[in-house]
Amino acid sequence: MKVGLLAASLIFTLVAYAAQPQPKKEINESEAIRLAEEFIVDNGYTNLPPSEDKSKLKCESVHCGLDDWEMKNIRHNSLSRNTYGIWRYDLKKRGKGSWTVVFRYNCDHPEFSRTFPDWEKACKTQGRAVTMDLYGNNLHIMHQDCPLEFDGLRKIAR
Repeated sequence: MKVGLLAASLIFTLVAYAAQPQPKKEINESEAIRLAEEFIVDNGYTNLPPSEDKSKLKCESVHCGLDDWEMKNIRHNSLSRNTYGIWRYDLKKRGKGSWTVVFRYNCDHPEFSRTFPDWEKACKTQGRAVTMDLYGNNLHIMHQDCPLEFDGLRKIAR
């Protein structure tokens, strides 16, 4: 009887421990950059093919953009593969905040240069940004363009 009770108690303790959220570890700047660069490659924004694993593809917030035409003509090769800059936003509570990783537009993108007025100027002053929480989760690309110059953005020399 005591052995059964001890075993049940041990199992209960292990299950209770496993069910508790494990402490999160905040990622550092280089890890945020790596995750964001992988994200834009996987999602077809660079000159490389998108991930063959369709579960890695993420819709954009306002317009999904995952159909074949948009993947080929809008997303493909729209951004540089290399990070332009990074910004860490911290709220006063520890663990609350985000990483913003900024990428330059490809100024030679054929669809954008054909359809966007003043594209030549815009692509030199604006880019796109991938955001994530401080733990490297919840990655998404911001729908709106991101200025390439703003307070707090640390440019990455490459």
